[in-house]
Amino acid sequence: MVSGLGKVWSFAKRIDRRIDETLNKYFEAPTRREYSLTSRISRYKRTAGATIKGLDGFGEAYLERITGKSGEGISGTRLLTSKPLLILIIVTLIAGSIGSQTPLMLQSIRGDLEIYLPPDDPSTTDLKEVREDFSTDAMIIYVELPKDSHRNITDYEVLLEISHVEGDDNYNDPDNVLDWNRDGTGEGDGVITVLSIASIIKVLHQTASNIANATL
Repeated sequence: MVSGLGKVWSFAKRIDRRIDETLNKYFEAPTRREYSLTSRISRYKRTAGATIKGLDGFGEAYLERITGKSGEGISGTRLLTSKPLLILIIVTLIAGSIGSQTPLMLQSIRGDLEIYLPPDDPSTTDLKEVREDFSTDAMIIYVELPKDSHRNITDYEVLLEISHVEGDDNYNDPDNVLDWNRDGTGEGDGVITVLSIASIIKVLHQTASNIANATL
């Protein structure tokens, strides 16, 4: 254990020394001849080229120590481009191993609304009662027009009929409409809210009217 730590410490000191040498090359004081911008750029280019070659040789020497093979002519880019199929297989296996955990994650995710509510909340009781008759908390009713009909779902007569089925001020018979109570609690009719194109239009018009009345 002590021997291994000693090797790591020795390697770290070598890297630190090499970084110091590189920084000293870049930030050493220029000679009087190099005070011009052109001379400085030329000196920096020469220094950078020598530094890259030195670091490349240092990396190849360390690679040779680890693998026991000469690292001459070997670089990370060349290694990737020389074995594209192998790299693709490795990346695919890694991605597959990560993606295989997705079903387990989906199983651990709960979409029930009651997990966000207190156990004794009235909404939790209502949701349990709804699930006794329906597999979901929402019921979708489709309105289908005949193919040869010239009407559109946005026609006034169609919107009025949808509003009558939902329940409004003119039609609130408990035997013929869905949400006849319309108090937002679901008491009596068992419907908390109804959402349709007709109800959206009514809410938009009502909201504009409320804003206008509030500003008067």
